[in-house]
Amino acid sequence: ADSFADLSVAAGLGTRQDSNDELADRFVQATKDLIRDLEIPTYVKGFPASMVPVVAERALNEAHGNAYPFSQAPMKYMLELGYPVPVYMTQDQCENVVANFVDPSAPSGSKL
Repeated sequence: ADSFADLSVAAGLGTRQDSNDELADRFVQATKDLIRDLEIPTYVKGFPASMVPVVAERALNEAHGNAYPFSQAPMKYMLELGYPVPVYMTQDQCENVVANFVDPSAPSGSKL
């Protein structure tokens, strides 16, 4: 909450006299309001729930340096180190994040 509180003060949404939780809540609400006002989509158009496990697996492979199987591309496999990531997620954790971007109107069995 401290980081959001700092951002809230920097954005002029409160002062240090307000509690960190209150400041954080204001910043989160202001962000949601901005997303709504700018009409920024909150999902990926056409992205079906059925693809969540596939996208999560691909994301984890790429982030962890496993994008290229050794049998198909030995040099790429050896040179691909992945991305520096702040947190290593499990498949389930990654799927929970990716699921936030599912298009509610996408047919359930469709592919990307």
